Amino acid sequence: MSQRHQIIPRTICLVFNEKGQILLLKFSREKGKLAGFYDPPGGHIELGEGIIANTKREVLEETGLEIEKVALRGVVHVANFFGKNLMLFVTTSQTKTVNLKSSLEGEPMWINLQDLDAIKIFDDLKAIIKQVKSLPQNTVFTARSEFDKSGKMVRWEIEV
Repeated sequence: MSQRHQIIPRTICLVFNEKGQILLLKFSREKGKLAGFYDPPGGHIELGEGIIANTKREVLEETGLEIEKVALRGVVHVANFFGKNLMLFVTTSQTKTVNLKSSLEGEPMWINLQDLDAIKIFDDLKAIIKQVKSLPQNTVFTARSEFDKSGKMVRWEIEV
């Protein structure tokens, strides 16, 4: 029998603007060892909170944006991400708002997809974006990722 473990439910929201850019937060010093990394807005799902409600709340709190057309696009079981196990609900949305506001989490920025290699992002984020962009709209993927103790991804597996 395998060992049971607990997971932390989280969301990330891939927000795209009319130019096809993705919204990422550059983490502030408040994030400790994660400072300087870029990641989509999102966060822990509160007890009793729904995935879509969490996504809208987190994006508004972290960036000041009100988003629309929020859709669940993926579920990723993330193992050993800096010692934590996560169930990551990947959502997408759109916005027409261009003005962003910084928060304690960091500074939001619109990033061209072709520039992702030039910034510091987590190993699984490129794979997640690629998977979402390759799927037909209204399709949900499931995947597993695993990280070593240094935070490097050692496994990425799409489940069919």
